[in-house]
Parts: sequence; structure tokens; C-alpha cells
Amino acid sequence: MIISIDGNPVEEGKIEGGNLEDILDELQQDHLPSNRLVGEVLLNGQSYSEDLPHAALEIARSDITSLELVTLTPEDIALHFISNGSHFLEAMLNSLPEISEMFRLGDETEANEHYLRFLESLHLLVNMLEKVSGVIDIHFDLPSGDHGSMDDRLEKLAQVLSQLARIQEETDWIYLADILEYELTPELEALRDILPNLRGRSQ
Repeated sequence: MIISIDGNPVEEGKIEGGNLEDILDELQQDHLPSNRLVGEVLLNGQSYSEDLPHAALEIARSDITSLELVTLTPEDIALHFISNGSHFLEAMLNSLPEISEMFRLGDETEANEHYLRFLESLHLLVNMLEKVSGVIDIHFDLPSGDHGSMDDRLEKLAQVLSQLARIQEETDWIYLADILEYELTPELEALRDILPNLRGRSQ
């Protein structure tokens, strides 16, 4: 396996991980410059990104012939996220109808498995938005068309997530499916539409 960071080779023997996720964690913790973040992962010559959290666990070390990390500054990462985060949100939106349908059909075990992975992706998204506001000067309080401000949307999203958590505790799966479809989906659609507009507000 050939490993490099920004074209600089990393000795394979120094990396112990048995799957892609563990290897990436090692590289980020022990070999990445403190002022840089991973901007792109090239796996076997192809750009790699997770469609679901922890998907990299499924890629064994033996399946990796080459791994290259391309790093960026935190500011570059923030601007990249603003420009491309809507695609991530679109992928999440595409998964919601299937999750809702599984809950309505009574397939609770599989539905919950997909739902929890979806929530993890959503929390990662919100955390990234919070980091973006801390890295570059962007006005989250300014309105964006009919959607209001990013602050408004994040506050509403937090309310919906709180409601979902309560319904999940009550195991009312039909009601949970309705909230996913009729309340969470519009909020994510609004975020998807607002996100690209934030780039013009950075200082």
C-alpha cells in the first residue's frame, strides 16, 4: 500500500489500522500538520467520500493499494463545505422517504438502524455549520429569501430534532414517519437552498 499526504510519502509500516477508517484516523492524529485538515481522500486513485457514517469500516486494508490525502486550511474547508454541502443535504433528503416508509410498514429494527445513521449524518452537518461560523466571518442572522436566516433554520431544526427524540422514546413509529416527511424534510430543503448563498457573505 502506497500512502502519501500532499505528495509526501508515509511509511506503510507506521500505520497499523486494519480498515480505511482506522487508517484515516491514524493519519489525521499522527501525521497531519496541526494547521491542516483533510480536504480530499484519494483511494486507489479515485476520490472517496462516505455516503453514510463509518462506511470506511467496510473497506479492508487489503483492498487498499494506494491512499493519498490532500489537505486544506480550515478556511478552505469551510468555503468548500458552503459550496458543496447542498449535495450532502440532497443525498440525505433522498434517503428520508425510504426510512419513513420502513417505519410505516412496521419494519422497526431496520428502520431504526437507517434512522440512527441518518441522524449521525445530520449531527455531523450541524457541527460542520457551527465550525464554519467560527472559522470564517459569515452572517447567519441575515435572511435568505423566503427561508429566513440560517439562524432561524437551525433553531427550527433543533426543535424538530427534539420532537423526533421524544416520539422515538414513545415508539410511535407512524407519527415519527410523519414528522420526518412533513416537518424535517422541508427544513432540510430550506438548508439545502440557503447554504450556497452563504459564500457571498464571507468576509
